Amino acid sequence: MKRLNINKVAIIALGSILALSSCKIDRSSLNGPSTGSFPANAKEAEMGLFGAYQSVSAIDAASTPMWHVMDNVTDIGFARPGTNYTSPITSAITTDNPLTNKPWQVHYRTIARCHTVLDNLEKLKNTMTEAAYGQLDGELRFVRAYCYSQMIELYGDVPLLKSAVDLANANVARTPKNEIGKFILDELTAIAEKLPVSQPQSGHVRASRVAAYMLKARVALYAKQFQVAAQAANTALTLSNGVFDLTPFNNSVNFVGKDHTAGEPDVSNIFG
Repeated sequence: MKRLNINKVAIIALGSILALSSCKIDRSSLNGPSTGSFPANAKEAEMGLFGAYQSVSAIDAASTPMWHVMDNVTDIGFARPGTNYTSPITSAITTDNPLTNKPWQVHYRTIARCHTVLDNLEKLKNTMTEAAYGQLDGELRFVRAYCYSQMIELYGDVPLLKSAVDLANANVARTPKNEIGKFILDELTAIAEKLPVSQPQSGHVRASRVAAYMLKARVALYAKQFQVAAQAANTALTLSNGVFDLTPFNNSVNFVGKDHTAGEPDVSNIFG
């Protein structure tokens, strides 16, 4: 009798295992966005945009923002010479220096975050207003254009990715710098008017129409397209009237003190 019961239990257990093995257990996340459907709505798309902003702001070396690092290896700034700083100061920087490879890593990570949203954004077009969709699309493309503008000045020719790539297709050849410059200018031309003139509600850290025209002017200037640069700069200046301004010098305010109690002058902060 015991052997019969054992056999019966074994058969039932085996049947249960076989039944369970045939069930489809792959399920979308129940408590957050799923990579297969992201972004599923406008809120998730905005989360993806904020992720791109967070990424592009994370470029640093030894806890120093990369823009300060760049200044410190020129006559603009000064850094106490250390292992990473000595080689660029003496024009002997190598590819294993974090100051060399970290911008590459962070910018491509940021671009990947942009593509995570951009590649699926069109399916949400009918779920939001035309203005909201245009701004979201414009901000993502601005961040991507900004990343490429930084990289072509740092590295020259770089891989130009316009959508996400998988591991099987990750070995992308470099695109000539001038072609990437044209891509950047075309992108900024396409998105500038979709962006609000300014975004004071976010402390001017998000892309705006003024920022788009200013970036266009800088990229065109570096590419020696002086007429395009002049027109874009003039548009940015016109849009800035009554919105942005140069901060009058005040030697009683220390903007680089340890406590930053004075804060950053909002009227002169356009992006970043």
